[in-house]
Amino acid sequence: MKKNTLYVAIATALLSAPVCAEETETMVITANRVEQNKFDVMASVDVITREDIQLIQPVSVVDLLNRTSGVTFVQQGGAANTTSIFMRGTNSNQVLILIDGARVGSATLGQKSIQDLSPTQIDRIEVVKGPRAALYGSDAIGGVIQIFTRDLAPNQFNLGGGYGSNNTAQFDAAGGFELFGSRNTMSITGQKSDGFSVTDAEPDDDGYERGAVSLKGDYQVGKVLSFDWMGLIEKGDYDFDGGFENQKDYRNHLVQIGTTADLGQTILRLEIGQSEDEQNGYGNGIGKGDGSLYQTTINQLSANVTHSINDDFTVILGADLQDQEVDSSDPIAVDERTVEGYYAGLTGEVGQFLAEAAVRYDDIEHVDSETTYNLSAGYKFSPNWLVSLNYGTGFKAPSFNDLYSPWGGNQDLVPETSDTVELLLKGNLDLVSIEFAAYNTNIDDLIEWAPIAPGNPNWTPTNLSSAEIKGIDLTLSTSLFDIEHQLTATLLDAENKTTKEDLIRRPSQKFTYAASYAYNQWNVSGDLSYNSDAEDSYGAKLHSYSLLNVFAGYEFDNNFTVRAYGRNMLDKDYSGAIGYNTAGREVGLTVTLQNY
Repeated sequence: MKKNTLYVAIATALLSAPVCAEETETMVITANRVEQNKFDVMASVDVITREDIQLIQPVSVVDLLNRTSGVTFVQQGGAANTTSIFMRGTNSNQVLILIDGARVGSATLGQKSIQDLSPTQIDRIEVVKGPRAALYGSDAIGGVIQIFTRDLAPNQFNLGGGYGSNNTAQFDAAGGFELFGSRNTMSITGQKSDGFSVTDAEPDDDGYERGAVSLKGDYQVGKVLSFDWMGLIEKGDYDFDGGFENQKDYRNHLVQIGTTADLGQTILRLEIGQSEDEQNGYGNGIGKGDGSLYQTTINQLSANVTHSINDDFTVILGADLQDQEVDSSDPIAVDERTVEGYYAGLTGEVGQFLAEAAVRYDDIEHVDSETTYNLSAGYKFSPNWLVSLNYGTGFKAPSFNDLYSPWGGNQDLVPETSDTVELLLKGNLDLVSIEFAAYNTNIDDLIEWAPIAPGNPNWTPTNLSSAEIKGIDLTLSTSLFDIEHQLTATLLDAENKTTKEDLIRRPSQKFTYAASYAYNQWNVSGDLSYNSDAEDSYGAKLHSYSLLNVFAGYEFDNNFTVRAYGRNMLDKDYSGAIGYNTAGREVGLTVTLQNY
């Protein structure tokens, strides 16, 4: 009842507020696979720019997502250890991760190890909250996170390095150049840290070392045809505390070639690529050649046609084809499957009314087929106020481990399915911009590992549970006295409908306040976040905590900048998962030389 009262109170306050001038346009592409003004998209979309990345000097991708409403995360140790992202209360494997439009991750785990990504390789991130399976297929129940790699103009460059707590050292370099008429960007990064003890059971420092290199380019052939390409290689190793293995190497790569034919009102797009995710566990007396090995290779082909019927209506038709192959040190009954997806989408505007619709059919070999759709209807009170009602369905296909693991796979599993209804309000007042979303998500056929029978010590995955997630996301942004302010709030009620228990590791409340101030050559910023209590496995409780992060930078001239950072400045002792430690106070210094 209190939560319903809060819904009404916030909505009433927003609808009675005055309107300000039209906001500056920010263009996004992830929400509907067509380029749109962010404000006109009938979904909650957050954009993290290169300027944001430089401002907070992140060690991991989750540092970048911390200020985003509707997103919480758990790190089982440091920046390189297992990280789970929960978007709008959904499971961490119910969020789709894309890199430059390509699907990445492990088909055995059923998700991307996002901790493997280096922030210095990132140019921009688009975070779309809410179901997008009608355009992307499996996994996009909670939302989509698309990461765009570095993209510099010819003759632009940057060099950077830093050092901080836990003997953490890093470097990065990127440069844009022309070659035979093509435009290219090459980027390289490396990081090494002694880390800290991930658990108290094995009190030693669990360090990591990682590096990445990427190449991205494009070539224009006349006025109509263009080609583009990208390649990314990530390599690293990290320590963790485990009774069996306690070290892991990873090697991931992504290559993609695309071509675009821009015919004016019609744009044709074709992409072909391959992503590979390889994890090798060892340690505790186990050699690399004798440890666990899990490798996923995804060969993918994507084609679509976008047609602007007129200035107000755009339609997209497309197909995504995948061949997923896995290789494992454990014997597996089936090691390959194909996934075919065909979709259609429409965005339109008539006067003050807006509409979005999408439908998709997916066929997953050896599993099932699914049809998903999204429908959105919106109304613009003015150029600066938009309200919409959104409905979408989604699904998550079982992973290879779920289906075929020699330790208890279940080939009778069906995909997890979901439906979500959302009320979305966007607006700009005289002093503040607002985005408010209230949503309800129901998920059926949740896959959980459970005993084969009561008293049986053998476990197997089963479509055992269902869940209901109710939530509110709120973002307020303003500029007062030359200080940029942002307040985000996440209220969540995520319940397993079968057991009547809270879904684990999801705080019911998260609040973040961030501020930044620039004066002459100085820039100072910081954020304060609060996460409420949460439940963990076997009835354990995760206690609430608050974190304070501060950042400062001084630009000596247009090319050279020195920045300092301090994370967890209050030195809070907290845990996102029972039994795992997190970093205490961390401070460091970075330097950047760039010519743009």
